[in-house]
Amino acid sequence: MLAERVAQMFDELRDQVVSMVREHEHQGDQVTELQQQLTIHSNRVEALEAELHELRQLLHVETNSPETPETCTPPSPMEHMELVEWKEASESEGTSSPRDEEDASAIASALLRQIYAVVDKAKVKPDAPQVQEIPASRDVQLTSWKCIFRHGMDVRSWPQVQRTGIVGFLNCGQEFQVCEERPGRDGTVFLKLSDGLGWVFTKSRSGRFCVRVEKESAAENAWRDYKGPDHTSRHYDTSRDYDSHHTWSTSSTWRDREDNNNPRAHQENWAWNDTSSWWEKTNAHKAGDDAEVVDLQCLERLALMQTRDGVLAGRYVEDDLQKVFLAWTDDTFTAGVQRVYSGITRDSPVPDDYAAWAKEFSEQQIVLGGCRLAGLLRLVASRSLLPIPGNKDPPAQWTLTAKAFAAVSLALGILLVILLYSVLKLRRNLLRVAMADECQPHELYPRA
Repeated sequence: MLAERVAQMFDELRDQVVSMVREHEHQGDQVTELQQQLTIHSNRVEALEAELHELRQLLHVETNSPETPETCTPPSPMEHMELVEWKEASESEGTSSPRDEEDASAIASALLRQIYAVVDKAKVKPDAPQVQEIPASRDVQLTSWKCIFRHGMDVRSWPQVQRTGIVGFLNCGQEFQVCEERPGRDGTVFLKLSDGLGWVFTKSRSGRFCVRVEKESAAENAWRDYKGPDHTSRHYDTSRDYDSHHTWSTSSTWRDREDNNNPRAHQENWAWNDTSSWWEKTNAHKAGDDAEVVDLQCLERLALMQTRDGVLAGRYVEDDLQKVFLAWTDDTFTAGVQRVYSGITRDSPVPDDYAAWAKEFSEQQIVLGGCRLAGLLRLVASRSLLPIPGNKDPPAQWTLTAKAFAAVSLALGILLVILLYSVLKLRRNLLRVAMADECQPHELYPRA
């Protein structure tokens, strides 16, 4: 019954997540469509403004230069008659009437139509495209970048840091191509995605979000070989693992998957190794690009390495419980959430294989949670002075100060017992003497 309730809870959580994701995607699609329409209209307005400017320039040139019989376009018969009548009326009468003003407006309109006809015949301009395309001759250099923020980052429609105009999302570890880089304030660089999705930025007050992905060199290949081949090539997918094996493994491979899926564990294991020349590899990586900013996490690891020797030795110890908790949460998120986005919606029926997977996954998480709780309690107990049940390791030896303190405490205890015994014995003797004096008769008259 508990497994069924857990499976039902997972189904409800999946429905909520899917509905929220659908709603977010629908809003993002609407915003993207509106932005595309706005871009198209903006390009069209710019094209019309450019065409109007050229027409004004050409009209100015045509009105200032005299027309020759070869280039002059003969007026139409109707326009010629209107022009003659207007001239005769202007010669016969010195004053103008409303009728004359209307005729003058019509003649002016006719003249403007004639001028525009001349302009159209003189220069025929093709329609401007709605979307400006990059010429094929232009060489655009694309650079590779990678998102390193743990929770991922949003893609903005404009180069800005504020969370407005969200049009997409980048997952942690996702690589992307950049076609334009625009510097900002406080060392922030805005990056335009080559697929036209939007803009991202390198860092903010929350930390670093993106780093440049350089071409692999010999130093980087050695560093990757040092970490192990599985750290860069192996990717754990819960759905593929379940579909290929149809079983859940309770062996130590879960710990390996946690280490492989947690990039922070790779950085910690690599940065804390005494035999690795971390500083030389970092300098070799940065030698080809002086403008590259050193990762803040690497600087943090370098600062932690300095606490092992010198003045800061023994003054900072990183908590192991925090690393264990982060590794477990990453494993649960990777194993559970990846299978939720399998195309199942609120209205679609739940397949039998998905229900079976959810039940087995819930049971496995319950068992795994109990094992992890036991391991956590064992880790906490290892820090106490009490021996751990089942631990074959001998207890820690007492130091000289502890031995001296124990000896002094024992001597004081023995002295206190002796004093207490002496006081009790003296009190007992005094009571005996007092009782003896009371039992003897007192003489009324003393002897002579």
